[in-house]
Amino acid sequence: MKPEKLIMSAFGPYAGQTEIDFSAFERSGLFLISGTTGAGKTTIFDGISYALFGEVSGDSRGTGYLRSGFARPETPTFVRLSFEHRGKNYTIKRSPGYLRPAIRGSGVTAQKPEVELALPERNITKINEATGKIEELLGINHKQFKQIAMIAQGEFLKLLSASSEERAVIMRKVFNTATFDKIQSRLKERVSALKAGLDGIDQAMRQHISGVLPSGGRPDALAALPGDIYRLSGTLEFIETLIAESTGELSALQAEKSAAATLSEELTRKLSLAEQHNLAVDSLERNKKILRESEPVLKKLRQELLLLQAKEPERERLAALIGEIENSLPRYRELSEKTSLLARERGEFAVKQEELRILSEAVSLGKKQLAALDAELELSADAERNKLEAERRVTDAVASGAKLEELKNAAYDLEKKQALYSADERAFSRAEHTYSAMEKLFLANQAGILASALKAGVPCPVCGSAEHPNPARKADGAPPQAELEQRKQELENLRASMIASSLAARSAKTRLETLLPEPDAAPQNIAARIAEHKLLLQKLVEEQRAFGKIFAARQKAAASRKKTGTELQDSERKLGPLADAVSALSTKTQILANDLKNLRENLKFASEQPAGEELKKTRALLAKMKNELAGKTEMLRTVSERIASAKALLEKDRHLDGEKIDLHALNKAKNGVKLDLERLDKQINAASHAIETNSGIIQKLKDRQRERVEAEERYQDAKLVSDTANGVLSGKQKLKFETYVQQVYFDMALKEANKRFAAMTDGRYSLLRQETPESNQGQSGLELDVFDAWTLKKRGARSLSGGESFEAALALALGLSDVVQNFSGGVKIDAMFIDEGFGALDEDSLEKALSVIASLADGDRLVGIISHVQELKEKIYHRIIVERGKQGSGITLDKNW
Repeated sequence: MKPEKLIMSAFGPYAGQTEIDFSAFERSGLFLISGTTGAGKTTIFDGISYALFGEVSGDSRGTGYLRSGFARPETPTFVRLSFEHRGKNYTIKRSPGYLRPAIRGSGVTAQKPEVELALPERNITKINEATGKIEELLGINHKQFKQIAMIAQGEFLKLLSASSEERAVIMRKVFNTATFDKIQSRLKERVSALKAGLDGIDQAMRQHISGVLPSGGRPDALAALPGDIYRLSGTLEFIETLIAESTGELSALQAEKSAAATLSEELTRKLSLAEQHNLAVDSLERNKKILRESEPVLKKLRQELLLLQAKEPERERLAALIGEIENSLPRYRELSEKTSLLARERGEFAVKQEELRILSEAVSLGKKQLAALDAELELSADAERNKLEAERRVTDAVASGAKLEELKNAAYDLEKKQALYSADERAFSRAEHTYSAMEKLFLANQAGILASALKAGVPCPVCGSAEHPNPARKADGAPPQAELEQRKQELENLRASMIASSLAARSAKTRLETLLPEPDAAPQNIAARIAEHKLLLQKLVEEQRAFGKIFAARQKAAASRKKTGTELQDSERKLGPLADAVSALSTKTQILANDLKNLRENLKFASEQPAGEELKKTRALLAKMKNELAGKTEMLRTVSERIASAKALLEKDRHLDGEKIDLHALNKAKNGVKLDLERLDKQINAASHAIETNSGIIQKLKDRQRERVEAEERYQDAKLVSDTANGVLSGKQKLKFETYVQQVYFDMALKEANKRFAAMTDGRYSLLRQETPESNQGQSGLELDVFDAWTLKKRGARSLSGGESFEAALALALGLSDVVQNFSGGVKIDAMFIDEGFGALDEDSLEKALSVIASLADGDRLVGIISHVQELKEKIYHRIIVERGKQGSGITLDKNW
């Protein structure tokens, strides 16, 4: 990938649209990007990085602050990069999200992030899809792009001076070896899990041993139970002895239980026979008593039954009376129905008579009302025309008034928004003046802070000079950077508010000019015209109300005339049929009255209710007499059967002597045997449970022992692998698996780095990785030494001077870049930026470093050095000069271009 043209608009410190044409470096790929601190040199690489991947180069610079604080509100923020890759040309444009003035109305609106990637075959406008396509084209992601194309001296100097553990963390980021660190952690976790499993088996075995049960004959035998799970044979033999003892005890208990069960069955048989004998004796006495008590009762029942049977004629009379009343009930119902019907007919007759009277009066009144309404309608014939004309005049007047009110509101709105704009303009002017003064003090103070650290003979970190004839002084009252940034944000907020209020005032003025009836009409006369118009409108509204009332009265009269006419016709139509209905009802009621008189003369009771009550009472009396007869008959039958049964049982049990057998001694003997059986059952169950439990424990212990042997083997094997991978083997070098893999990459990077380091130091120095650590106390494997060919000795990399350290760091960074690029699938990145650090080099070292860097630019590769060192400006003829100003930074090309 080789950049051809970069355009940055309102991006970082660049307020307007800034263009860099990299195609001008085709003949000599080495160029310098110079300028003061904070001018925006690194922003050029940020622009390339953001265009490709949507991210900037530094970890401390996020994409949320990419819009320039110097940009005008209407200037869009975007980066457009044209580049060539493997013979094809591509263009990508990205815009970050930011706030901009609203196109319509006042205020601000959010501009969403956008992207447009122009491919030879199509265009992509989705952000994730465009980033994915760039990664597919280049074969690397943003992180790898920074490692290959951006050499930041400050970051790689950390790698040179770091400890082995710190260098491992850096190498993990560069070569993505975190997977191997995860493998080490997983191995540790597996060892912990296997150890926990082994401990679990030991705990289970101890738990099994604690569950061993003694035999009934030796409850204190467990005191001698061995508990060592690592010598299990003695424990197993002891438990087998307990099982043998419990087995013998079980046989003796079962024999004793068999004898007790036989005795219990014999006692149960004797007790059953005795209980049957006693029951028969009780039955004999009970039946004798029944005979003595039941014979007098039987005689009395026979006498009472004869008396009840003699009342049969009374029962027959009551039954006849019930039949008579039941037969008359339909006539009582007929009487009730006809009485109700007569009442209804008389009521309807009265209603119809009243309706006839009311209808006759309504016909007479309706004729009089029709005559009066016809006269009223004749007088208001023109009411509708007058009302419509008055409404039209009011409508026209209201429309004119609305236009006058709109004109008044527009004039007031313009006055208010012009005042708001003036206030915002004054506030912005004051804030801009304050911020400019604070910024001057802040910049002056930065030079003073740098100058306070200068020492005679030590090169300046800015210009590289060892002489400091006139160092800057710290400014009094200089603000801190955080306060300056806050004031800058407040200034931007005031600027946005001023622009918004200006646009609002301009819009209000345009609206007022549109509403004025003539271009030169004076808005000051609007109030007088509105007052005059209100008086006219009031007069027209009153006139409209008067005509409206007349028209409403005419409409009401017309509606009443129509309704009255309709009602009169309806009443006249109903009058004849209603008179006929009244005459028919009079005749019908007279006939019903005669029928009711004849029906009452043939009935015993006045109505159905007293007849029903008499029927109910008679039925109850008859039922009572029948129930008494049936009850006595049933009682006589029951007593007769009881006496016959008692006589039969007495005949059956006549042979008994009448003496009962004593059951207490038999029950006592049986209960004693029952207690013995319960005791024996408990002892047998305990012995059986002990045998079963102890036999199960033996099997479980044997199973767990086999599991433990296998688990121990797995644990020891896994621990050996984990200790090896994590570098914690006792007596061995502390070398982790991840570090072992990193050594391969590190050796390749050192090989490439030494090609440049030797060239920059006339073959004196080369970087070496320590093969054998100084001790086995801490983690090792990535220690770095420097071999001095002049002294033929090795020494630590931290012993290099400042300039030598920069050369070593630059060489190491270039070596790492080469290795990363080689391991990225043949990635071809034909551009590189080297950022700062050259101020620590003397003139000879600077020449050699530039020679090495120039060799990188051979062929088609572009190499840009980002620095403000004066000597580089004199040695590199192709330059991009970044200049910082109050209105934002700008880029100019050197005259020798």
